[in-house]
Amino acid sequence: MITLGSLKTTITAGFTLMRMRALAALMLAGGVAWAQVAFTRASHHVDVVIGGRPFTTFEFPAAVYKPWLAPIRSAAGVVVTREWPMLASATDTDDHPHHRGIFFGHIAVNGFDFWGNDPLNKPEPNGGRILLRRLDEVSAAGDKGTIRATFDWKDPQGRIVLTEHRTMVFYSDPKLRTIDFDFVLTAAEPVTFGDDKDGTFAIRVATAMNEEHTGTLVNAEGAEHEKNTWGHRSPWMDYFGTVDGQKLGIAMMDHPSNPGYPNHWHCRAYGLFSLNLFGQHAFDPALPVKETKLAAGASLHFRFRLVIHPGDAKSADVAQLFRAWSGQQ
Repeated sequence: MITLGSLKTTITAGFTLMRMRALAALMLAGGVAWAQVAFTRASHHVDVVIGGRPFTTFEFPAAVYKPWLAPIRSAAGVVVTREWPMLASATDTDDHPHHRGIFFGHIAVNGFDFWGNDPLNKPEPNGGRILLRRLDEVSAAGDKGTIRATFDWKDPQGRIVLTEHRTMVFYSDPKLRTIDFDFVLTAAEPVTFGDDKDGTFAIRVATAMNEEHTGTLVNAEGAEHEKNTWGHRSPWMDYFGTVDGQKLGIAMMDHPSNPGYPNHWHCRAYGLFSLNLFGQHAFDPALPVKETKLAAGASLHFRFRLVIHPGDAKSADVAQLFRAWSGQQ
């Protein structure tokens, strides 16, 4: 005989089972969503979202003279780039305001500065500007998303010196955050890239993880710290340290197809982490001055990968990550 009590128990159990199944379905759907890359586009920036959570923002306001990506977050959501000067309330170090997140430029291009060209620096009579011409593509599918953009490198009079075609591909992973960068620089006139330390593909790491706090710089040959890695050539480097109680690292990789590979590193204990494509004598006075020249209409092509990972370079096996990407053994 079915009693009222047993009926209530059966109904309750049935609803509980349905709720559990519904929750499981939501969790499964959430698992799929967590793998997705998505973009939100606005007039002067594109937000990058991975798994429903903010990853970074691609900023290109004309008032700041060159584009950047910031803040950069780990898969766990910890910010690994310096937040100043983009965030006025940031408690990070406040030197070198032109070090904004991930950026690309060079201090000596036909005598114009496309590196320190920031409105928070003193006005430069030779300051260039890297300005957006157009967004060519903003698309995402599953665990991969792509942004393509065209920029004009202009001298102080507004004349185009270079045209830059930039492609950035963002990947989702449970533990890693990976971005592939592809740059094609085409000369609008004869161009000379000068031999200088201030360039080229760079990131400014969070203050907490620089070498003046908890961090360590290490290159592919196992050398550590600024004094043993600055100016050296290496296929990849890693900058790791502790932020918000988590040990995290940023691996930067130089592709074997790049001119000058492996290139020199302009890496600093205070948090600048840069792969320099045009310096030589600036890093080693025993070497001749290097000038990279482009005829009008000629192009240079560079590829890089950036991986934000948990742990240090060894525990993340950055060497294997580099081999898998580059095809080098």
